[in-house]
Amino acid sequence: MFYPHRMYKLFIAFVCLAMIGACSKKDDPAPPAPTGPLTQQEINNWILDSMRYFYLWNSALPAAADTQLSAAAFFNSLKHQDDRFSFLYNPADHSTYPRYMLYNYGIDFSVINWPAAAGGAIGVIKLVLPNSPANHQAGLQRGMYFTTGPSYC
Repeated sequence: MFYPHRMYKLFIAFVCLAMIGACSKKDDPAPPAPTGPLTQQEINNWILDSMRYFYLWNSALPAAADTQLSAAAFFNSLKHQDDRFSFLYNPADHSTYPRYMLYNYGIDFSVINWPAAAGGAIGVIKLVLPNSPANHQAGLQRGMYFTTGPSYC
């Protein structure tokens, strides 16, 4: 005996199962992990990509640049002529830090407007030099913020 309503139910069940299987998300493969030391070109490409995304004068960056230069020379070749604040440093080489950081307790910070804070501003620590008073004596770390200056007793 032929039951069309049973065939219809089987057909609907088959279509639902096929749709569920067809809609599964395929995970994108993870980007390849580095297998050895980075090349100068890879480092400079990272610098250029970061500047294209974050840099104030990113619209003035060249379409192509010489990625065989040293990182510092490459960065300086890309910097805008009016930019006197941006710099690169090597954490292992203290000579690459700006002079003001070496003589100001080994810390770099910015003060920004923050209406909810007492006094209407907060300080955000951008960099702490290793083996500096800010690191060893005060225990400061990058990303911390402060709302008042140090208290001296």
